[in-house]
Amino acid sequence: MMLWTDSTLAVGSCACPAMIGASIGGGVGRFQGINGLLIDSVVSAEIVTADGQIRTASATQNDDLYWAIRGAGQNFGIITSAVYSMPRQTNKGQIFSADFLLSAEQNASYYDLVQELVESMPAELSTVSVVMWNETTQAVGREVAVVEE
Repeated sequence: MMLWTDSTLAVGSCACPAMIGASIGGGVGRFQGINGLLIDSVVSAEIVTADGQIRTASATQNDDLYWAIRGAGQNFGIITSAVYSMPRQTNKGQIFSADFLLSAEQNASYYDLVQELVESMPAELSTVSVVMWNETTQAVGREVAVVEE
């Protein structure tokens, strides 16, 4: 029996409509270096297809539909539920998360830092970068989150 306290689900980092929305969008998140994308954790899904049929999609049942939703899920029907595998917790669930806000003037140094990280970053360290544009002030903002497990 698996205890819920012993596992961590790789959740996405974007504002999406719930877990399934984040899943079929790939589920890029802070745990992807060690657990993969959120979509990698989907074991099966129940889908209402365009013909009104309710189908279960998994690696062994309607496998063509299962693999299709793993790349473009929103195009094949409405997913009403999903079953996820839960990888074991790393570092006893302890993580360090830091957010950095950088001004537009720091473009060059920011992208140099990202390049350095990509070349040498261990799987336990992940980054999420967001570039923001404020149309009212015509300002560019950037948010960088670094998570170490």
